[in-house]
Amino acid sequence: MFEVITIFLINVIIFLLLKNRKTTTQNKNLNASIEELEETIVKQDEKINSLLEIYDDNVIASKTDLKGRITYASRAFCRKSEYSQDELLGKPHNIVKHPSVTRGTFVQLWRDLYANKTWRGEMHNLTKTGKGYWVETIITPEFNKEGEKIGYSSIRHDITAKKELEEMTKTLELKVKERTRELEELSITDSLTGLYNRRYFEKVLSDEFKRCRRAKTNFIFSIFDVDMFKQYNDNYGHLKGDEVLIKLADILKSYSQRANDFAFRIGGEEFCLITSDMSQEDAHTFFDVIRKSIVNAHIEHEKNDASDYVTASFGLVVVDFKNITHTVFDERYDTEKIHQLTDKLLYKAKESGRNNIQMEIV
Repeated sequence: MFEVITIFLINVIIFLLLKNRKTTTQNKNLNASIEELEETIVKQDEKINSLLEIYDDNVIASKTDLKGRITYASRAFCRKSEYSQDELLGKPHNIVKHPSVTRGTFVQLWRDLYANKTWRGEMHNLTKTGKGYWVETIITPEFNKEGEKIGYSSIRHDITAKKELEEMTKTLELKVKERTRELEELSITDSLTGLYNRRYFEKVLSDEFKRCRRAKTNFIFSIFDVDMFKQYNDNYGHLKGDEVLIKLADILKSYSQRANDFAFRIGGEEFCLITSDMSQEDAHTFFDVIRKSIVNAHIEHEKNDASDYVTASFGLVVVDFKNITHTVFDERYDTEKIHQLTDKLLYKAKESGRNNIQMEIV
């Protein structure tokens, strides 16, 4: 009996020893797994921290509370804005707002954020030292685990270079347009007097003639030139002659201020004015005022047999599109024939003693 009990106890002891050995092995394996997991976690933490460092150093980012007060500012944000974190934390985000940003921009921004929407847009900001910079911005609402909104986070991309390029492009385009306009004006402008030139005269004559015909309004066309201008140049010199032409051009400009008034120097001492929307009587009165203004300029001209001063003779044609019979008109007249008729009237004015107006209604 004693032997049986002894054998039983020995078996129990062996079982316990084997069990303990197995447990020790399992514990060792478990400890190894825990150590391996801890090592993995440490490595992942290091990787995450490295990424956060990169993010903090390179992404212009910030967070605010619900009232827009800054609770986080990345180093990149501090560097770009030239503010330290201490200067930014707790301050409203408009500390970096550029004065050019309109109230409407912020109204729309907050309207989207209050509706829990993400706002995207370009924002003009200002550094601590007053330098402007542009950022492309994304602002997103942030929520806690309970779904309550706790603030806003934003990331920005510096687009200052892009905006500066856009501004330079706009400026260049404006300069090109301005220069093009100047060149166009030069191409249609008489260099001495500043009036339109002969080249532009041909185009306006045709365009205005057609316009008045469509609108059934009077087309008014006059050619005039300086009386005895060759004698003036011979007596006073060509420089003085140029001064006369400039003075007459100034008078003509002062009487051709409406959108449908076009004044030209079409050659030498010869000028032209195309206008419209006047009655026949008003047209004659209008050109007679110009004629008298030339005389009243009192530019001495001792070789002029019409006056002691510079004068001009006028040929004037009024095409009455209101009452004209188009079929008959088409057979008799076009702009070339109107031009020829006005020239004939000009020479008739010369033959009639100069310093007068010869007019015909078509």
